[in-house]
Amino acid sequence: MNLKFTSPFFIGIGGSGMSPLAHILLDFGYQVFGSDKSSDSSVLEKLKERKAKIFSTIENLNLSTIDAIIYSTAIDRSTNPIYLKLKEKNLPEFHRSEILHNIFKTKKSIAVAGSHGKTSTTAMIAQILLENGLDPTVMIGGEVSFLGGRGGRWGEGEWGVYESDESDGTFLNSSPEVKIVTNIDNDHLDYYKTFENLKLNFARFIENNENSKSVVCLSDSGVSETMKLIPDKAGILGYSDKNESDSSQVNFSIEKDILHFQKNNTKYQVVLPFKGEHYLKNSLAAILASEIAGVSIEDSINTLKKYLGVKRRLEFIGNTHGIQVFDDYGHHPTEILSVIQSVKQMKGKDSRCVILFQPHRFTRTKELYKEFSLALSESDFVFLLPIYSAGEEEIEGVTSALIFENSLDLRKIYPLTGDLTLDIEILIKFLKKDDILVTLGAGNVRKWGELFLQKKQKEKSSSI
Repeated sequence: MNLKFTSPFFIGIGGSGMSPLAHILLDFGYQVFGSDKSSDSSVLEKLKERKAKIFSTIENLNLSTIDAIIYSTAIDRSTNPIYLKLKEKNLPEFHRSEILHNIFKTKKSIAVAGSHGKTSTTAMIAQILLENGLDPTVMIGGEVSFLGGRGGRWGEGEWGVYESDESDGTFLNSSPEVKIVTNIDNDHLDYYKTFENLKLNFARFIENNENSKSVVCLSDSGVSETMKLIPDKAGILGYSDKNESDSSQVNFSIEKDILHFQKNNTKYQVVLPFKGEHYLKNSLAAILASEIAGVSIEDSINTLKKYLGVKRRLEFIGNTHGIQVFDDYGHHPTEILSVIQSVKQMKGKDSRCVILFQPHRFTRTKELYKEFSLALSESDFVFLLPIYSAGEEEIEGVTSALIFENSLDLRKIYPLTGDLTLDIEILIKFLKKDDILVTLGAGNVRKWGELFLQKKQKEKSSSI
C-alpha cells in the first residue's frame, strides 16, 4: 500500500466513511490521529482501544508527529478550527476517497454503489468472503459484529469490498473489478443539481472497461433509465423481477420472504434472518458479485442464512412492557418506505408501526418534504423531530413543519420539540403493549429510543 505518510490525522474520524479507513490503517501499522465533535461514541471508543489518538478541540493537539491531513466532503475547511490549525504546518492533504481508492487498488475489488442499500450489500459480501476463506479487505459505512463492531479491516487475501459513495462524485475516481448498483434515486441533488445529471454519472460508473464487470438491479426504474445512457453494455449482468429472456439477466421472484432465482440452469432459494424485499434484492447482488470473486452460489446462500446485519439497519435495541424498539439509519423517502414495509411484515394484528423520524439535512428536506410525508403516511403513527443539520446552515422556511403540513392525515402525526426529556414523556404516554417503535434517521435519533427504554424500564422496576 503506497501511501505517502505514516501518521495521518482524520478530521471527523467518527464519521461512517472515515472510521473504517482509520481501522484499515491501524491494521496496517499506521499511527492514527483524529478529531471529532462527539467525545463519547462507541465508534470513537473502538478506535481509542486500538491506540488511535483522538481530540475534540485544538487544545493539547501536538502537531510534531502528524504528517498528513485526511478530510471528507462533510468538513467545511474554511471554518473548521482543527483543519485550519493543521494547515499552518503545510501538511499534505487527502480527501477520504483518495485514501479509499489507494487502499483498494492494491486488491481485486468489489465496489458497491447505489442510492440505498450500499451498507447492507457491502456487509453481505464481506461476510460471504470472510466465512469462505478469502480474507478480504473491507470498508463498510456501518458497524458490523463480524468485524468486532468495526466497519473496516485489512485482509491478506486478493479481494476487497467497499462502499462507493456517489454523494460527491468521487465514486468515479476508482477502478474496481466488480461494480454493483443497487438502485438510483433522487438523492444528493444539492451536488448533482438534477436527477438526469445523477443518472449520467451512474452511467459512467456502470460502463465497463476490458477488466471490469457490473452487477445492476434492472427492477429499479432509476437503473433501467440509466442503462439507456450506456451504448456499450458489455460485461453488465442485470438482475430483475421482470422475467425477461435475456442471457445477460438473472430473473428472480420473491414469495413469502423467499427469493427464487435461476442461474446456470440451476434454481436457487435465498432466505435471510431479516424481513424485507430490499434485503432479499441486495442479497442477490451480493451472491452474484461473490461468484465473480470465486465463491459458489451455494456457499454464499449458506452464509446469508446467518447474515448478521449492520448496526442501525433495522437494529433491535430493546423490548419493555411488550413494546419493541428498533433503530434505522434510513433518511430518504424510499428507505423510509422499505423500513415501514419490513415492520408491517413483523407486526401482529394488535401491533402499531410507530415511526419516530428525524429529518436529516435542510437541503434534503427542502427537496423531498412531500415525498417524506407520503412515505411516512404508510405507518400507523409518526412522531416528527426537528431537522438534524449535519453541519449545514439553516435554510429560511425549511423546517420539519413542511413534512407535517403535507401529511395525508394530520391525526396520525405529532411534532415533537427535540427536547429529549419532554419528548420521552409523550412517548411513554402514547406507546402501548405490542407496539413497534422505530427511531429513524441519519442523525442522533437513536438517543430517543434508548432513553425511552431506560425510562420505561425504570417505570417497570418501580412497580415491582
